[in-house]
Amino acid sequence: MRIALQLEVWTQDSERLSQSLVTAQADSKKVRQLTQQGNDATAVAKMEIAEQSKLIAEQSKLLEKVIESLEAVIRGVHTDTPRPPPYTENGPGRTGMHQGKGLESR
Repeated sequence: MRIALQLEVWTQDSERLSQSLVTAQADSKKVRQLTQQGNDATAVAKMEIAEQSKLIAEQSKLLEKVIESLEAVIRGVHTDTPRPPPYTENGPGRTGMHQGKGLESR
């Protein structure tokens, strides 16, 4: 009788252990899947960051070229263009206001 009881206990323990083992294997598989998905997402994020960095570098170079071009235009406008003579009614360098004429005399 004692042997029969020990066999029963042993059988129950074996069944319970095998069920917990199946559950542990399933959990392990889920952990692997989640880890793999995390690694995939990390790789995708790193690729996107690299692409964004390249784009930023290209945009920075273009911006530097635009700034240089604008500076060249500004320097060229100020150095190459002579100053126009002032507008006068009474000849060069003389304005109506300096000659004693005001708006009321017109």
